[in-house]
Amino acid sequence: MPIDDATRERIIQIARDHFFRLGFSKVTMSEIATELGMSKKTLYEYFPSKEELLSEVINAVQNDVSSKIDTIIADESLDFVEKLRLLFSHGAEFHSRFSKHFFIDIQKNAPQIWKCCDSFRMERMRKNVEKLVREGVKKGYFRKDVNEHVVVMMHTLSVQNLMTPEVLAELPVTMNQLFETIVKVIFEGILTEKARALQMEKVLPSQKEKELVS
Repeated sequence: MPIDDATRERIIQIARDHFFRLGFSKVTMSEIATELGMSKKTLYEYFPSKEELLSEVINAVQNDVSSKIDTIIADESLDFVEKLRLLFSHGAEFHSRFSKHFFIDIQKNAPQIWKCCDSFRMERMRKNVEKLVREGVKKGYFRKDVNEHVVVMMHTLSVQNLMTPEVLAELPVTMNQLFETIVKVIFEGILTEKARALQMEKVLPSQKEKELVS
């Protein structure tokens, strides 16, 4: 059977809604096929396994958010404070799409996919923070007496070690809330007086933005 791109995208969309709402392990291919109005046999012709479908769902989300972040970082017309606000907003958006229960689920029931997802997340985040810190120092928003490489490593390791299924299971916070706390603690420590005068706490997503991405 020829593969139709529109049908493939629709399958990914429906699967994403089911996985994120109910969890990977609790959703069956039969349920997804029924929602799509197709036979399970047809569904398997597009995606041979539920794990492969999950992988495509996560790739779609990662590519979407990464594309937005790359566009923001490359936009030289943006004021640095606005760029910072938008980047943190999209970072929060990414993490809000994955509930902590979903992360725990895929680590336990699809460990290889979790490993790929986590590696992608950390590598992309490290590169983005490097660019952000470099630009912030150059434009006078971040202190020059703080080692840039240490700041990048602190941020990367904080996310890597705190935003894990094991830690999230113990903390009474959402992934979004934990991400914001990490950002606030690390980046406020390297702000210059110039940046503080601009009330940089407003850089974090507003309540309205949080509601839109939750």
